[in-house]
Amino acid sequence: VLGGGSVDVVLDAVGEFGSGNHAYDILRDGGKFVTLLPTPGVLATKSRDGVSQATSALDDTGPSFLDTLKGLVDEGELKVTIASKFTLEEVPQAIALSESGHVDGKLAIVIAP
Repeated sequence: VLGGGSVDVVLDAVGEFGSGNHAYDILRDGGKFVTLLPTPGVLATKSRDGVSQATSALDDTGPSFLDTLKGLVDEGELKVTIASKFTLEEVPQAIALSESGHVDGKLAIVIAP
């Protein structure tokens, strides 16, 4: 779906085998691959000048980390693509779509007031 050299950062929150190598194929020069779940086979075995990778454990984050992410969004440095929005009643469809592996962006669950 994404062409080579088309993204600055890949944030992997799934930890699927081979994610790092796939990320290296689509990252621009100077890009970064970050995985939240550095399980075996996730980190890239490829190398490319100017492209790096890092890990971050989910339990190492707290409110200050979320504030940092919010700041990046507010400054336009971090952009998130919402692929689809679902109501609570539609969560089973959201799960099915997520498991299909054919989502380009994030799935959002909208909770009505």
